[in-house]
Amino acid sequence: MNDKKVAFIICSNDQQYLDECTVYIRSLIVPPGITIEIIPIIGAKSMCAGYNTGMRSTDAKYKVYLHQDVFIINRNFITDIIKIFCEDENIGMLGVAGSTDLPADAKCHFCWDRGVVYECYGYVVRLADSGFNKLSYVWAVDGLLIATSKDLTWREDRFDGWDFYDISQAMEFMEAGYKIAVPYQEHSWTFHDNGILNYENYDKYRKIFCETYSRYFEYSESEDHREKNDEYKKDLISIRNIMPEMRRLFDTGRYMEAVGFVSEWHAYKNKDNDLFSLYVIAAIISEELKAGKKCLGKEGRDADALIYEYQKLRFMLIRLAFDIEPEIAPKILIERGDISEEAINILMDIVIYDDYRTKVKEKIKNLR
Repeated sequence: MNDKKVAFIICSNDQQYLDECTVYIRSLIVPPGITIEIIPIIGAKSMCAGYNTGMRSTDAKYKVYLHQDVFIINRNFITDIIKIFCEDENIGMLGVAGSTDLPADAKCHFCWDRGVVYECYGYVVRLADSGFNKLSYVWAVDGLLIATSKDLTWREDRFDGWDFYDISQAMEFMEAGYKIAVPYQEHSWTFHDNGILNYENYDKYRKIFCETYSRYFEYSESEDHREKNDEYKKDLISIRNIMPEMRRLFDTGRYMEAVGFVSEWHAYKNKDNDLFSLYVIAAIISEELKAGKKCLGKEGRDADALIYEYQKLRFMLIRLAFDIEPEIAPKILIERGDISEEAINILMDIVIYDDYRTKVKEKIKNLR
């Protein structure tokens, strides 16, 4: 393998997110003598299948598998991971968040106790910080970003979906005799714009995981857990049933009707990404109309166009927080009527962590 190359492998089903993820990769400092390549995998059957395709398509020794909604904000990321791998050849896998103690029933989604990540769950951005000030050895790392210095086949024979691929791969590395680690991060290395998580198939793959690694784990499910899972799935069905009509209202420019319809489903907004996006878009359109403006809600924009422009604005604010220059200064966009202060104020509370809001506001005011 080429130890002077780093490959970034990204499974993607959203070109807008893939493009934004790539902007951050291309902003990284590349050490002298090192080359990078970006390998997007479009339309993969599963995360494992996509990652196997990417792994086999490059001779890079160092591979970084990351979600399309992960933005690497540590400019020295490449130098930092290579340094760790070179200092201990037995480290085969690195992540930015991990767990030192996986539960016996493999309910791992709340068990990460090492690492630092800025996470945006759609409706709130938070800093997940374990508070450890040194490199930690762990059982597994969160799949938002996994860097490797060794190649092991991802278990697409068992995991043909989008859950437990990361923890499975950690088990494969551990059983092959490699260490798994989470580095010390004085400041988070990543911003994960992960939105509202979908747990619809989580227990299906948790069971497969427990069966695959039965010497360590045993599947169990309480009645309370089963009832909550059933209720969650019923809510998803309800959302999917109403989404076509909601989108039709936006598609046909009946924005005020759409605002009213969305508000009726506010209790469900934190359970589905598309519903949440339309909920925030409705809030922005409503506030703009009160101010006599039509910026986001310009005539002729259907639901897809509204979501696209909404995401562009979110991405612009995130870039300002982490010193990635936007293509056009926000002040110019405001003056042109392309975006509004109302939209910025609503999104600031959703996507910008408290510590960065003053900085972002200053950049909006002064950038030209």
